[in-house]
Amino acid sequence: MIKPCNYILIFLLALSLPRVGAAQAGRGLLPDLSAAVCCDTAVVKPLVMQDLRHPVGSSDDGKVPLFLSGKFAGGQVLRTNDFVAKDYAIDFYWSAALKFGVSSVGNRWQDIAYGMPYYGIALEIVDYGRKKDLGRPVGIYLLQGATIANLTRRLDLKYEWNLGVSTGWKGYDPFDNPYNVAIGSETNVHVGYNAYLNWYAGLGTDIWFGVGLSHNSNGATKLPNAGMNNIMLFIEAAYNFNRQTVRKEYDPSLVPPPYDKHTASELSFLITSRQVPIDTLGTNMPSHYIDKRFKVFGLNYAFMVAPHYRYRYGLSLDLLYDESSGVTAKRERNPVDGKYYDRIYLGKVRDRFSMGFSARGEIVLPGYTIFANLGVQAVHGNRLDSRWYQVVGVKIYLKENFFGTFGIRTSKFSQASYLFWSLGYTIEHYGRGKRVWPGK
Repeated sequence: MIKPCNYILIFLLALSLPRVGAAQAGRGLLPDLSAAVCCDTAVVKPLVMQDLRHPVGSSDDGKVPLFLSGKFAGGQVLRTNDFVAKDYAIDFYWSAALKFGVSSVGNRWQDIAYGMPYYGIALEIVDYGRKKDLGRPVGIYLLQGATIANLTRRLDLKYEWNLGVSTGWKGYDPFDNPYNVAIGSETNVHVGYNAYLNWYAGLGTDIWFGVGLSHNSNGATKLPNAGMNNIMLFIEAAYNFNRQTVRKEYDPSLVPPPYDKHTASELSFLITSRQVPIDTLGTNMPSHYIDKRFKVFGLNYAFMVAPHYRYRYGLSLDLLYDESSGVTAKRERNPVDGKYYDRIYLGKVRDRFSMGFSARGEIVLPGYTIFANLGVQAVHGNRLDSRWYQVVGVKIYLKENFFGTFGIRTSKFSQASYLFWSLGYTIEHYGRGKRVWPGK
């Protein structure tokens, strides 16, 4: 089984690779090809070639708009578990980050339609003031942001989200760190979201100030895993290289081509592993946490409605096999060598299967899609999890209609069940007489 942090890095690498064409434009973003049925592909070709000539950040003069920024943040850890509440509460922490990225030029309709998105990578250090039992984590993450609204000539409202890994945590240890139920491993997943004001100070310099939320946990790959949830205020200074290229080539008149409303069927398969707490009553087990990962497999079918190039919605059928369902453990004496071992007993096979139905929504962005599910299990297999479940993740199209996802499934909106990755295929359904991109 691939270690979760390894496939997180693989997924982040795939997410950072530039993609053009249908995946970059958003699935189903098509020109009106009904005229092309009686004509030729001359209607399609200029739009395709526009993507090939102008990937994100490219310009006619060859100069790429880049930025380098430094960020300082201070905030509070939300009191979502016993290790960061009451006497253990962290009323203030600070973090510092260095970011490098590429900005949009504004010479593609995608740049205009999606608010001049930017992409980059960041290195961050965090100090909670509790190095002895939390460590001093260092994170590396990908970032993407864009403009929400232009408030004045020099002031914009923007967003940014982050996905990566953080390491250097001091996790739970039954001897040295027995009260840390928040972090169970040295390396964890980092997810963040920021909303901020961007002030154009001049001479290529921007000042950002805003509010952010972040979460760090390992997705129940190693228990305990209550997680760290932070809220912060931050200020950031950014210097932009080659901004004159944006001023020269920015074209606000660019608009998306006509869009064919349609439906789509998606089939995906997921594989992952998880840990679960064990009931220790009458077992002679010293701890609820055992170092054993249980296999999880899933099959999902989703029927999606695509009324707009920026979003989709639909219903999903979620089938799951969870090896951890009904698991028990005891400390028993081995008659062969006379020593005591922790022995794990799997639950009944029929209790490992579950079936759920969920409502699904997707926000389509250039190169990837953010999705979320809210569901309920009609067949409730694993009683450790609530019947109601939630899924949040990122989907990228790897080739034509073939996609990969990375996400997390939770219970009660706060308890991670597992991290997962999946592979899937999309079949798009158009009305009679409609055509799709050549080769799709």
